[in-house]
Amino acid sequence: MPPRSLEHALEGIQFPCDRSRLVEYARRNQLGPHTLEALEAIPDRQYRDFGELVSALPEPRHAVDASLEQEDDVFVTPMESALQLWLCAVQAWPEWVRLTQRLWFPWLK
Repeated sequence: MPPRSLEHALEGIQFPCDRSRLVEYARRNQLGPHTLEALEAIPDRQYRDFGELVSALPEPRHAVDASLEQEDDVFVTPMESALQLWLCAVQAWPEWVRLTQRLWFPWLK
């Protein structure tokens, strides 16, 4: 989970605090599953400030997870994104052809 997202999710919690208090705060405020998983994975000890908490967070499984993960929102995979772009281009193609014909070949109707 990106530190900025975690900081936003934990806004209002008072430091120092331990893991159990962080997890309880996440559950009570109905924070998403990614936040809860990240907090449950940290070592059980006192954290003096947010920076100390961030340094205790586990590393993402791999770099792709870190770059694609967006808070607790459902994210679109690269394949779904490419498919949406392709569908948009296919739908726009006939209009692009008509526009091109009108601009370059005005005598064609």
